[in-house]
Amino acid sequence: MRMSLREMNEEVCEGAAPEAGEIEGKEIVKELQAYADRLQHLKELVKNSVAEIKRLRKRFKEKIEELKGTRLCHEWWYILSDLLETISGTETRRGRGELLSNDLDIIANLDLFYDLYDIFMQLMSLRLCDDCTVTVKADDVYIHIAIEGIDFHPPGSKREFIKNLIKYANVIAPHLREPIREAFLELTALAKDFKFLDEFEIVRKGSFRAWFGEEPEIFNEIRLHPLAIYSIELSKADMAYTFGVGEAEHLFELYDTINEMYREWAAKVLEIRKHNEEIIKKMKNVLAVYILSEKL
Repeated sequence: MRMSLREMNEEVCEGAAPEAGEIEGKEIVKELQAYADRLQHLKELVKNSVAEIKRLRKRFKEKIEELKGTRLCHEWWYILSDLLETISGTETRRGRGELLSNDLDIIANLDLFYDLYDIFMQLMSLRLCDDCTVTVKADDVYIHIAIEGIDFHPPGSKREFIKNLIKYANVIAPHLREPIREAFLELTALAKDFKFLDEFEIVRKGSFRAWFGEEPEIFNEIRLHPLAIYSIELSKADMAYTFGVGEAEHLFELYDTINEMYREWAAKVLEIRKHNEEIIKKMKNVLAVYILSEKL
């Protein structure tokens, strides 16, 4: 019949005066019994822990849903609503997370880039030069100046196109017709002070914990891009993740920081808009003078 560790221990105790080997065996049996008791204890802990993990998972999901309805989670919506009210001059009444499509258009129009782009496109639509296409090189950029337009190689986005016009204005100007040249140089001189929103971002550095299911990940930087204001980028040395700002299950520990970043964004972008409005106004006046005088 198989004996338990405890029975083996008792048998050793009932015998004659133990010899050295028996004493050593008795100590081993005691150790084995202690291990067995500990294993049993751990089994109970595991059983209880599994139940606790299930309970915590459930509570975690419930609390995330509760958080989604709080002012903390939607503070950034309120910041944007206040911004809309400031720039539109009308009171905005929005439910949590319910900015309307025309509201989003207003926010997008904080960026006056396309006003700048349209001014230069009006100039580009005129006869730029009298001769055939001229190609010049500046840095690693090839500039093709034709009667009906200017191209850059390698090509880029509309923003890059306008930035290149400004940057290489003195290279381009000598190849333009004289009246166009005068207008072009005046416009690019003003445009040098234009602040491009894509070059501006809000960043916080430190230690920031985001959650992936039940596993946290520590990041050392949070970044908010003004041209993508509904997403947050978290990064560290070897990785970067972009989250929708409403993904509370990942970002719930970071909303105080995120909301602070949105407040900074709103203040800065209004400041930039007011600055750029003055530049656009001056540029429109310059173009109007040339057009009305029929110099172009």
